[in-house]
Amino acid sequence: MNKIFLLLLVVLNSYAYALEDKVIGMEPKAAIKIDYHTSHGETRIDNYNWLRDDSRTNKDVLNYLTLENNYTINKLASSEELRSKIFYEMAMRIPMHDVTVPFEKQGYKYTAVFEGNNDYAKYLRQNINTGALEVLFDSNERASCCEYYSLSGYAVSRDNRYLAVGEDTLSRNNFRIQIRDLQKEEWLSDSIENTSGNFIWAADGNSLLYVQNHLKTLRPWRVYKHTIGTPVAQDKLIYEEADERFTAQLFETSSKKYILIGLKSQTTNDYLLLDSIGVDNKPMHIIPRMTYHRYDIDHLDDHFYFKSNKGSTLFGLYKSHEKNVADWTTILEPTDDIALGNFTLKKDWIVNEEMYKGNVRLRQTNLSSGEQSLIEFDEPHLSGIYEAKADDNKLRYFYSSLTSPFTVNEIDLNTKDTNILKQEPVFGYDRKNYDSTRIMITARDGTEVPVSLVWRKDKFNKDGQNPLLIVGYGAYGVTIDPAFDANRLSLLDRGFVYAIAHVRGGLEGGESWYESGRLLSKKNTFTDFIDVTKGLVAQNYGASDRVYAKGGSAGGLLIGAVINEAPELYKGVIANVPFVDVLTTMFDESLPLTIAEYDEWGNPNNKEYYDYIKSYSPYDQVTSQAYPHIYVTSGLYDSQVQYWESAKWVAKLRELKTDNNLLLLRTNMTAGHDGKSGRFSYLEDESLAMVFLLKIDGITE
Repeated sequence: MNKIFLLLLVVLNSYAYALEDKVIGMEPKAAIKIDYHTSHGETRIDNYNWLRDDSRTNKDVLNYLTLENNYTINKLASSEELRSKIFYEMAMRIPMHDVTVPFEKQGYKYTAVFEGNNDYAKYLRQNINTGALEVLFDSNERASCCEYYSLSGYAVSRDNRYLAVGEDTLSRNNFRIQIRDLQKEEWLSDSIENTSGNFIWAADGNSLLYVQNHLKTLRPWRVYKHTIGTPVAQDKLIYEEADERFTAQLFETSSKKYILIGLKSQTTNDYLLLDSIGVDNKPMHIIPRMTYHRYDIDHLDDHFYFKSNKGSTLFGLYKSHEKNVADWTTILEPTDDIALGNFTLKKDWIVNEEMYKGNVRLRQTNLSSGEQSLIEFDEPHLSGIYEAKADDNKLRYFYSSLTSPFTVNEIDLNTKDTNILKQEPVFGYDRKNYDSTRIMITARDGTEVPVSLVWRKDKFNKDGQNPLLIVGYGAYGVTIDPAFDANRLSLLDRGFVYAIAHVRGGLEGGESWYESGRLLSKKNTFTDFIDVTKGLVAQNYGASDRVYAKGGSAGGLLIGAVINEAPELYKGVIANVPFVDVLTTMFDESLPLTIAEYDEWGNPNNKEYYDYIKSYSPYDQVTSQAYPHIYVTSGLYDSQVQYWESAKWVAKLRELKTDNNLLLLRTNMTAGHDGKSGRFSYLEDESLAMVFLLKIDGITE
């Protein structure tokens, strides 16, 4: 590993912050400019709505955000040496040279390679017959134009001639598709703007189907076909989704016979079918769209396979012959205690992910005999299907736990023989020094909430003395998996206990767990987190005066709501790109996601939902009281949670809070929801947030 490079990187990184800190001032105070929101006969005063600037060019707003950034760096400047040390620790754990596990497709092996100090990967393929190796593209070269770079994916046409890539250089999930002629080794002029980054090659090798974003809301809503060598303006519209609750996405079936147009709202799924050879034909519904029917679909060997909640809130697995789609045969019956996840088709097997008692496991079912068996693990973990080809019976799956780095395994489904293809290297890590567990804590309504914990053995005695960091999310049916995070080691090595509160609103307890944490049951998410906090302290996992909390996006909403209700429980909190101005945002149908998320939060045009959302919306509920130390991040170009939500929330907190604790806002002025990109660059933000925790806890080295 090139340690000299890493040391230089740290020095340069610190110097960049020092330059930014030349403007040192008092605590920033946003001007109060009275604005009003009137709904249902009630007027809400909004003193900081002027911080919203859709153009991102208002000088007053940009200057204010810059002042906040400088103030944050100034307040953390005394810990700069520690921040550099942490940055170095995290960077050192990343291998300077790394190669992904190759996968085979269309006569080639594909892989990605990280080299030296490069932030991004170089993508390669090797001809299986000749052994010839070629570079498809180098993301480092592609990223050289911009401060942010993200790849949605890449795909090679079926004739192996053309490569398509989706690239975002502003972190707005708005991707440009570029096409490369691999035979001529040149990028074509075919440049498709304003897409979701989702695309699939048709069978002819010359036609690319892609999903276009709505110009204003960025909702993926139209499917087009582009033909190589023709103007993008002449691309053919294949489908347009008029219902603003739904987004569009393209899938290819395992048989390669069909291309699916997937249409999804928060409560309903729908699929249209295109023959991969005849993509110009009108797409056809597989089954009629039905409200609250959620299902996924695949095709292999003349059969369609469905994961569906038909007639229930629970999911089962089914199949039908393609000539009689309405006649379903049951593969797996729905059950109350198992939440079905994704499934994949193999030559003789169907393999599905499922959540059981908060843990993921894999179930394989023989397509002919119905024989079943489980792939299980003996600790809380993240696992799932990694990559699969439908023409054999070897399945690749990944595994990771709080103490086990990401591992790729391959199992022969017939013999159960398993090989480890790769375990992510983590420099300096020794698993035997760490321990983890899963416990249940009883919430105030009697519900058992699972909590995953990890710590360093020689730093923890369960005597109620350790600093404790609790993280949570609890929305959209998303699970925070107990997976390995090398960056977390810098906290564990300094005595922190790290806890994941699997609060309601996720999918840890199945569909009912999700349903009991959304809409008019949303407050269960917040009370679960508070009750978990109290329970962990009562069980001596952390000191009552050294408790911290962290959440991002919808998890930032969780943090905002919790510190309004129970600020005394936490010494400090981190809210990354937090969704905190819920009521105002859900009234604004011009913003991305709003209409599509009525089924998650409720439509405030309905008085019942208006009152309920207002009662927990962090921005609306800020009051005159003492708050913990608070560190907030945002991205100027964030399309998922607009930057002004964080800015308004911090400004209102500054106005009303009665304490002298730190209140810091760090806005990334060149990126969006995901912050900095690149495997080293993003560590700048990671180390800064970590230093915030260590500083207020009094840890100096």
